Amino acid sequence: MYGIRDINLLSSAIYMPESGYNGNYLHETIPSMAAAYAFHICQNHPFIDGNKRVALASSLVFLDINEYEFNCKNEILYNKIMGVAKSEIKKEELIKFYEKHSRKNKGTSKNFSLSS
Repeated sequence: MYGIRDINLLSSAIYMPESGYNGNYLHETIPSMAAAYAFHICQNHPFIDGNKRVALASSLVFLDINEYEFNCKNEILYNKIMGVAKSEIKKEELIKFYEKHSRKNKGTSKNFSLSS
């Protein structure tokens, strides 16, 4: 497949949010699962190019599919994802960040909001 550096690393990152033990998810909330997508895709570098973009986009789309809004300034989000890419931010910190900035939609529209 063009653009994929290592399909096994991609599979590992994609299945991480679904992982569990004894019938329970390791990532218990939708925002923590979204953070796991961002973290593991970013850390695993499964693509030749665009790992950070795909990591962020997949996490935001996952939130949107599950009817969550994500509200954060662009600069702050950029710095978090760059911190993950540089191994300066651990998954637990990213989960707390996603939990803080994610809210379940109360209306019918699905969206995420990034502001400058």
